[in-house]
Amino acid sequence: MDKEIIMSKTKILVTGGSGFIGTNLISKFSSKSVEIINIDINEPSDSNQLEYWVNCNILNYSKTKKIISDYLPDYIFHLAAKTDLDGKNISSYSVNTKGVKNIIGAVEKLNSLKYIFFFSTMLVLDTKKVIEDLFDYNPSTLYGQSKVIGEKLVIDSKLNNFIIIRPTSIWGPWFNAPYKSFFQIVSKGLFFGINNNKIGKKTFGYVENLICFLENIIDKDDHNDFKKVYYYGDTYMSMNDFAKLILKDPLVNKNYIQLPYIIFYLLSKFGDLLKLININFPMNSFRLTNIMTTNVIKKDCIY
Repeated sequence: MDKEIIMSKTKILVTGGSGFIGTNLISKFSSKSVEIINIDINEPSDSNQLEYWVNCNILNYSKTKKIISDYLPDYIFHLAAKTDLDGKNISSYSVNTKGVKNIIGAVEKLNSLKYIFFFSTMLVLDTKKVIEDLFDYNPSTLYGQSKVIGEKLVIDSKLNNFIIIRPTSIWGPWFNAPYKSFFQIVSKGLFFGINNNKIGKKTFGYVENLICFLENIIDKDDHNDFKKVYYYGDTYMSMNDFAKLILKDPLVNKNYIQLPYIIFYLLSKFGDLLKLININFPMNSFRLTNIMTTNVIKKDCIY
């Protein structure tokens, strides 16, 4: 990048910086002349980032506000969230709702703050249809519902310098489930593709490209970007195509077999039965539907 977007003494605060995107974000910015704080309840995934870590649960409002008020960040990347689909009720995702409310309360009178990025999810909308209205909320999971609540809190707040990011299927260094396990399965030659030309395509994005995208927003410093929603993705592909991409790695040197759809259908029903007795099986109806459903989002989709 020709122009250095982050100048000396600039302060960056990341919530949930010990996770996948946060680790990559801190890795990128720590190479610049900046100060960084990572607020997280977990130690950093990368031990080299321990110096930036502050052990804090954002559900603790007073502690969170004190850290932010004392630090006076220029940029905040709010990534802290519960992102799995295992919650039994909406209260299981309080970090996505009350946590967002706490962050808003902690920064709404912060004069030093130039940008605050709130990370949401593409699952706030119905992923089975073409997106025409970015606020036609229709989540199919409790996780998605919690992120809808979080988005509405941000949009209805008095903040004027926020940007909401809805990442698509992001992968890259330090990633976890589901793509880490997918890579492992493919690399071990245990992946079986679905022999069906109706297999769905997804929008995928590489994490380092996502971070460059965020850098470009800051670098542009256009306040017309405020109060906007951005999706981010690099390309569209099916899970079969994704497996082929992994298999191009010379260190893998394997191939995969395609099986008829009916086999995966039967396995999904078997997985549904096992789920009733709390046994996790690699295939179930939810996962099969997800694989077969096309969910393509243009990366320039904004309002």
